[in-house]
Amino acid sequence: QPDILIADSGRAIAVRGKDGYGFLTDGRGAFVRSVWQARTAEAMELGEGWQCKMAGCLTTSQAGWRVARSDSVRRFADICSGVSVLVARYSVPQDVAATCGVPLILDTPALQRYGAMALWLDDSGAVKRMESSGERRGRRPWIQQNNGDQ
Repeated sequence: QPDILIADSGRAIAVRGKDGYGFLTDGRGAFVRSVWQARTAEAMELGEGWQCKMAGCLTTSQAGWRVARSDSVRRFADICSGVSVLVARYSVPQDVAATCGVPLILDTPALQRYGAMALWLDDSGAVKRMESSGERRGRRPWIQQNNGDQ
């Protein structure tokens, strides 16, 4: 099973724990949760393991790596320290991203490009495999491309 599931909007994230997944949403993720729960055949416990503050939300996986969701570019530095994967619900400026050294930042442009994602991480927290809905759907004339090329 994937270690991390991320909705295309970044609003819902599930991180694998010892007894299933800890599921984080902004309140509009009931459908996503039910789909992911059916796909993984594992529990998706709302809020399990997540700690939320003004800067965003943070959890630690069963393997010990940290995953965060940042809700504010002004508080980005408050949540990014020691994080392996960070989901940002805005576009992260390059200079801001460089201040933290997070191996994988999935901001709004990346989520629009890749779509929903499933990630598998190694013991160090590095991504060893990634699947996205964008890869599966491919480039179609009726799908808006947000990376500048049509």
